[in-house]
Amino acid sequence: MVLLVTGWLAAGLLATLVGTAAIDSLGAGLFDEPGADGAIGADEVRRRLAADASVFPTAPAPMPPASTVAPGTGPAPVSTAVPTPGGTVYATCTGDTVLLNAYNPAAGFEVDDPAPGPAVSASVTFKRGRGSGMSEITVVVTCRDGAPDPRVRTDD
Repeated sequence: MVLLVTGWLAAGLLATLVGTAAIDSLGAGLFDEPGADGAIGADEVRRRLAADASVFPTAPAPMPPASTVAPGTGPAPVSTAVPTPGGTVYATCTGDTVLLNAYNPAAGFEVDDPAPGPAVSASVTFKRGRGSGMSEITVVVTCRDGAPDPRVRTDD
């Protein structure tokens, strides 16, 4: 019995030593000092970036989103969120054109047949279940006076 316990202890010790050696060979050991793996803090990152400013002398001009309108050339975009039991739809109208920016199904639902636009009308259906137990929630968005005008239809 003593031989069996000794064997198990030796196997455990050997496994621990092999695991520690494997971790050390990958780079950062378990017993290294902090920072010994080459990691630097936020202050050091800022200092190095400031010193290397000549590498990136100016930042590139940001690109405007595709849906923006140049000032004075058209109506301003108007956005809204449409929460439903099947999920949430995020829509933006620019004049009479609607775009579904995103649609996130609720737990248990999935997206079916999206038509996100841009168009005069955009829609998405959230479905749950199959057969006679299936339920569908369809969100159709149009623009009225430049703002999203959602209609929600539930089919159980």
